[in-house]
Formats: sequence, C-alpha cells, structure tokens
Amino acid sequence: GCSAAAAGSQRVRALGASARRQRCISCARQPENANTPLQSFGRQQPLSHLALHADRKRARAEDIALHGRGQKRSTQAMDAMPQAPTDPAAEALQLASTEIPEALDELGRKHDYVNDVVQWCESSYQSGDKNMVLRQTKEYLVDALEVVAKEVETTSAKLIRFLSLQNDAVEGLGLELDAVRERLALAKAQNAAKRMEALCPERKREPSRPRLEVLDDAARAEHMCTVGNYESSLQKRMTAFDAVGSKL
Repeated sequence: GCSAAAAGSQRVRALGASARRQRCISCARQPENANTPLQSFGRQQPLSHLALHADRKRARAEDIALHGRGQKRSTQAMDAMPQAPTDPAAEALQLASTEIPEALDELGRKHDYVNDVVQWCESSYQSGDKNMVLRQTKEYLVDALEVVAKEVETTSAKLIRFLSLQNDAVEGLGLELDAVRERLALAKAQNAAKRMEALCPERKREPSRPRLEVLDDAARAEHMCTVGNYESSLQKRMTAFDAVGSKL
C-alpha cells in the first residue's frame, strides 16, 4: 500500500511539473509586454482594435458617400466638412499649405502601420501559433491596406484639384499676356504717329471766309441786276472774237 501511494504522489508531482513547464512555455511565447501591430499603430500613439475597425467603417462610409449611395449619410458628411474657399487662388494656397501636407503625413502614418504588421508577423510567426499568426496577419493587412487605399484616393484627389487650379491659373495668365501684348502694340502705334506728326512741317491754316449776309429783296434785286449786267457785258466782249480762226 505504501508503494502504491508513493507511486501516485510521484505521478501527481510529474503532472504538476509538466503543467508548470507548459505555462512557462506559453508565457515565453506570449510575453506580457508584447505589442501587436494594432497596439503599435503609428509608432507613437497605440491604436486599439476598436479604433482600427472604426477607421475601416469610416473609410467604407466615405466610399459609399463618394459613389452616390447613402444620400442622407453623404449629405451629413458634406455638411460637416469645412467649406472650401470660393477664390481659386485661396483654395490653391490652402491645398498647398495645409491639406496636401496633412494628407501626405497621414498616408505616411498608414504606411508605417503596414510595416508594423509585417514586422509583427515576422517576429511572431516563429514563436507562436503559426496558423493564428497567419490568420491575424491577413486580417490586419486587409484593414491596413484598405485604409491606405482610402488615403491614397483622398490625397490623389487633392493633388488633382491643385493641379487643375494651377492649370486654370496658367490659362488665365496666358489671356492676360495676350491683352498686354495688344495694348503694347497699340501704344507703340500711337507713339509712332505722334513722332511722325512732330517731324512733319506745320501747315498754315487758311483764314476762314465770312459767311454771306442774308440779303433782303431790294438788295437781292440789285445784286441780280449787277450779275445780269456783268453777263451781258461779257457776252458783248466775247462776240468780238467770233470771227477769229474762221478765215486763214
């Protein structure tokens, strides 16, 4: 009986030691301070799993609003967005100074998150449950790449808008240059005309003739008589030359 009891106690101790070894191995595989890629998102501020899913849902909601589905949600999102400047120059300045740099910084942070997922997969694949690590890595990468794709779409839309504004500004500048060219040609022509006028001799103006006075009836009759007398006198003088040239 004593030997059986001793054998039973030895088996219990062996099972306890085996369980302790399993717990130690499990603790070694999953250290307490180990960070998942979700916890090391951005390398600066930890991101929980709920926060990542919130980003994913927000990206999907923005995609639905962008493609015309969910009119109410799209309207609310548009109302919540800050109003863009109506002046093209002010809008281009805001894009270049604020919106595009912020979008590029956000895209860089999302890219760092993808790198964190890859590094976490490399470090956890050899020490943990390979199937679990592989499954979690796929889920994390799907979420990360979806967020990155949304940031790329947003950033590219802002860049396209900025380039469109710059193109419009260049076209407007071309029209202004054409107008300046025409005004310059007109000014040159006017200047040349003035210089040519200065080189020409000054013309003397003929004195203006006084207007004929309005004659009354008596003066008009006397004037007509004078004209008639002059014509008859001229006719008499011309008749003296009637025979000239008729005889050789």
